[in-house]
Amino acid sequence: MFSSVKRHVSYANVVATLALVFAMSGGALAAKHYLVSSTKQISPKVLKKLKGKTGKTGNTGKTGATGPAGLQGAAGPQGKEGTTVVNRVRGTGAIESTGTEAPYALTNSTWSEGPTEAQTITASVSFNAPPESKCNVAGKFPANLEVEILIDGVFAGNGFYSNEVAGKFTKTMYTESGLVDNGATQSHTITAKVKDNCGFGGGVAEQHYTLESVNVDVFGAH
Repeated sequence: MFSSVKRHVSYANVVATLALVFAMSGGALAAKHYLVSSTKQISPKVLKKLKGKTGKTGNTGKTGATGPAGLQGAAGPQGKEGTTVVNRVRGTGAIESTGTEAPYALTNSTWSEGPTEAQTITASVSFNAPPESKCNVAGKFPANLEVEILIDGVFAGNGFYSNEVAGKFTKTMYTESGLVDNGATQSHTITAKVKDNCGFGGGVAEQHYTLESVNVDVFGAH
């Protein structure tokens, strides 16, 4: 039996056997190699070592062409109702006052008030005051300028301004409460009057006040 096996062992048989063994070993080795398809398959420690430092920021690229305008957005909700200036009443020019009350002309003196609108006014005056020695009361008291405004013939505000110091001044005028809505559109007219008391009680009236302007703003609230 041994002689029969010995007769069949040859160099070619040995080479073929070794080739088969190496081929099988190679397949086993190949079976231990894996295809990496995600960084999750790599250890975090290894990933940290593989990650390089952040490079310098590159130059800013050229500005691109302006894109087409977008579609108009939907209208927003209506805002809360508020207060607005509905009229600005102004004087027409300078007028010299006297001891007799005289009208003072105004522009934009007529306006409307809506059916659900309440209105208020603010007013100021600008004037030139004479020296006290040229315009006083009883020869020893400073005289004053009086300006009065009326809405629809009813008192709406006034101011008394003395000439303790000569020169040009702008002063706020006292004004009454506003106009209340009555459920219907109303038309209003404002007028102004001016006078002084220079020379009253035996005083001096060599000069008088000069009323430069009356300014009234009408505010409407809804």
